Amino acid sequence: MASVTILAFVIQDGQVMWYESLAMLILYSLYILVMKYNSKLIEISQEYIGRRLEDGLPEDIGVLSPLLNRKNKTPHVLESGTQPRREIFTEIPFDQPTRIWNIIGKVLTYPGHLLLKLTIPSCHNQANVLLILTFFMCGIWMAGLTYIITWMITILGVELTIPHAVMGITFIAAGLSIPEMVSSVIVAKQGLGSMALSNTIGSSIFGILVCMGLPWFLDASLIRSNHFTPISSAGLDHSLFILVICILIMYLLFCCNNFKLDMKIGLMCLIMYVFFIILFIYTEVKF
Repeated sequence: MASVTILAFVIQDGQVMWYESLAMLILYSLYILVMKYNSKLIEISQEYIGRRLEDGLPEDIGVLSPLLNRKNKTPHVLESGTQPRREIFTEIPFDQPTRIWNIIGKVLTYPGHLLLKLTIPSCHNQANVLLILTFFMCGIWMAGLTYIITWMITILGVELTIPHAVMGITFIAAGLSIPEMVSSVIVAKQGLGSMALSNTIGSSIFGILVCMGLPWFLDASLIRSNHFTPISSAGLDHSLFILVICILIMYLLFCCNNFKLDMKIGLMCLIMYVFFIILFIYTEVKF
């Protein structure tokens, strides 16, 4: 809520000043600081709540957050998804594709796999220096592919006379969020509902405050002589207001559903997303 609110305040006049983007970076630093002392804040809140409950609180209430509505819970899995360490990284039983599709997929992805294998050192049984090099090369590939995807989608939007903001909030946002979605599905299948939800929230906060705040700060302070970055979008301020409402509705849905993620919550989130996209396109595209 704070991230979206400050973003709406920053772009309301159509330009981002250098000190406004700096404020976004400072806010993210405060967010990291809160996460560092999160366990201490939980202890304080437990003591505060415990004094107001006659029966007290269980010792492990800090880790209990029943976000997954699992029909077949195993005895060793808590409702929050806390598991023994040996089971957290077990293989997830996904449906295997048919043989013909498996062959086609391997043929199509072989050039990419070969190129990545030649340029990225393996992280298995390697020294710490090679682990750093592996991480560095993965970052280079991600940055390069992201640039190519953004460039191609921008050209496609120009050819189809679609505003950049619409292409960004639909194609680019969906494409760059697929890895995040896959990782959330994997940890959710393992019962780690809290990790799946916090992954989504944390990446959104990082995307708003850092992935926009840092480029804006560098552009306004080092490149532009007038020290501000112009924002060309007619519907961003309205869409951010709608996004705040969607966040409130989502939190209310969690409260009404006893903080469990099930099919009803997923369906309502999808409906809100479609509603949000329709309204944004309506404000951006001149029919």
